[in-house]
Amino acid sequence: MYSVAKDKYRTPRAVRAALCCVFLVGSLVFAPAAQANIVFQFDFGSPLTDAAFLDPTYGAERQAALQAAADSFSSMFASHFSNSGTIRLDVTSSNDPASNTLASAGSYLYDYGSAGVRSNGAVMTQLQTGANPFGATSLGTLDVNFAHNWQLNGNLPVSNTQYDFTSTMFHELTHVLGFAATIGQDGSPIFGTKAAGEWDPFTNFLVNAAGVKVINANFSLNQAVWNAASAGGGTLYFNGAHAMAANGGQLVALYSPNPYEPGSSVSHISDAVLNLLMLPSTGTGLSARDFSAVEVGILLDLGYTLSETTPTPVPGSVILLSTGLTALVGWRARRRRA
Repeated sequence: MYSVAKDKYRTPRAVRAALCCVFLVGSLVFAPAAQANIVFQFDFGSPLTDAAFLDPTYGAERQAALQAAADSFSSMFASHFSNSGTIRLDVTSSNDPASNTLASAGSYLYDYGSAGVRSNGAVMTQLQTGANPFGATSLGTLDVNFAHNWQLNGNLPVSNTQYDFTSTMFHELTHVLGFAATIGQDGSPIFGTKAAGEWDPFTNFLVNAAGVKVINANFSLNQAVWNAASAGGGTLYFNGAHAMAANGGQLVALYSPNPYEPGSSVSHISDAVLNLLMLPSTGTGLSARDFSAVEVGILLDLGYTLSETTPTPVPGSVILLSTGLTALVGWRARRRRA
């Protein structure tokens, strides 16, 4: 999810998230041999859902811009990480000038049926294990609001009246990788209960300023810690070891506004920092198109693997996957303008 920043050149931030559910039964299908980097494929549905991408005049240009941005993101990602695979996303479009939403994207999630910290994002699973939870079907979603003024060509200057399409796609595709907390505003997990939830890896790294975790060791919610943030009364932080090392040994402050902003709160780095890709807001003009050291650290903590050309050693990990998949949830994050 991404929104727009507020300064003398930019417009106010705003972000929202949406959840859409599709129920099905699936089994793990192992992906083909690893590729050099991430290959993104896009399914454009129909003129009813993809009117802008299938527009007879501008559709081809918009589809080409999306593919170019995704290919550039893949190259950027590969400069940091060795994970690879084919990621297929369902694409829709909107045309709503009254909305601050610029774009939205997310990974489908699946239910293990038991409490724990689960790498249940379909995209994360594909890239980190080579196991595709849903076979040949899409692993996530992407929507772009073409009511706003985009610079679609990533090789041309972005004026102070245009939004950087390439940067926005980089941001949204990073959310697709699992850079976001899927916890609800009241503290509920998407699967399970507050007493025994299935928590995504990002949420498991949420702590308060004293280092007390939002998720207890028995996978229950620490309601008091969560309430302080969900009410906008306190800042939450990311306490992953790699992210903290890149942040001078300090907890990484996350976006914790008052009032709480569903889909934006605690799923971005605090906007007290400037010029990072995964801030809660952006404005017109050229925006970040690469990960900072802290963002690389967060993705390492989420289970991604450094590329062989990166000298820093990373602790290894093994992710075991259940085959008892019972449901698919589409989780989506959005970037907005005012």
